[in-house]
Amino acid sequence: ILATQNMIIALAATATITYIVASTMAFAYFLGWKLGILESIVFVMIIGLAVDYCVHLADAYRQCEDEAREKRVVFMLRRMGMAIISGAFTTIGSSFFLLFTTISFFRQVFPDNYVGNLHVAYQLAVLL
Repeated sequence: ILATQNMIIALAATATITYIVASTMAFAYFLGWKLGILESIVFVMIIGLAVDYCVHLADAYRQCEDEAREKRVVFMLRRMGMAIISGAFTTIGSSFFLLFTTISFFRQVFPDNYVGNLHVAYQLAVLL
């Protein structure tokens, strides 16, 4: 609410963040991970990425002066979409190399980043 100054946008962003975290946790469960310290750290990282991306998209949505929802979503995606997608691909790309390490924490970062980052842009656009 503080970032967007709009209850509906804040609720859509919160629902998107909740969806991202829940789907990431479900993905980890299906991979057979047990919840431990390392997994908790990965989940906190996913929350941080989801909040960062959602706040940027929600702020761009709020800045549009048009009242039509469809035009605001198009404005939001044109204004911030490429930056969000680029950031997601950079994060996914850099964490790809962590798959080949012997430390299990680093191997766990890639799948969660992949799942979490793929959901952000389209999920918030659908809700708004």
